[in-house]
Amino acid sequence: VRVFIADVVGQVAVFVQGNRQLVTVMALIIGLLAIVSYVGIYTPLKYKAPIALVVGAIPGAVPPLMGWTAVTGSLDAPGLVLFAVLFVWQMPHFIAISIVRRRDYDAAGIRTVPGVRGLVVAKWQALAWSILLTPTSLALCLTDVPNFTGLVYGITASVAGLAFLGLTIAGFSDMREGQETAAGANRWAHRLFIASIIYLPVLVAGLAVDVLL
Repeated sequence: VRVFIADVVGQVAVFVQGNRQLVTVMALIIGLLAIVSYVGIYTPLKYKAPIALVVGAIPGAVPPLMGWTAVTGSLDAPGLVLFAVLFVWQMPHFIAISIVRRRDYDAAGIRTVPGVRGLVVAKWQALAWSILLTPTSLALCLTDVPNFTGLVYGITASVAGLAFLGLTIAGFSDMREGQETAAGANRWAHRLFIASIIYLPVLVAGLAVDVLL
């Protein structure tokens, strides 16, 4: 509750400090919706069903959308694509975490994909989201913002996305007769987690280079 109150106060402070401009009002609304969905929906849902992963990824993907809205004053395609990239990226990232730490999650009563559906299903879900990651990131190249994305970002998004997908697919190589061992899943999930940590700053670096050129 204290965290929720602090977040609300912070959002209101941003609104007041911004002299009540429309841009801060839009960012404020988006931020408040993110806080409410995280505290009011995701937090209780994670003890009931693994679908909480999808719900929690929504407020988790809001920061770049808030930033875009705050700078441009509009809620349009580039901001929504940035939101989508972070949303999709979170799925294999947190599936990897939930595999490595599944015993801790189970002990805490948190319902995760590997804990409820099993390791094989978790791997297939990670693969499905990893397939979506490259086209989602490349969608930013289709926006009509001048000097925003170019060749550097396009190559970076393609190579990083395909490399991440390749690592996800590699997780199926150690399965025996369609079954997964805990040790094998842990090794793969740890590698996928590290790759996800590397992927995001590499993608942002590609975008930053294009903007600066």
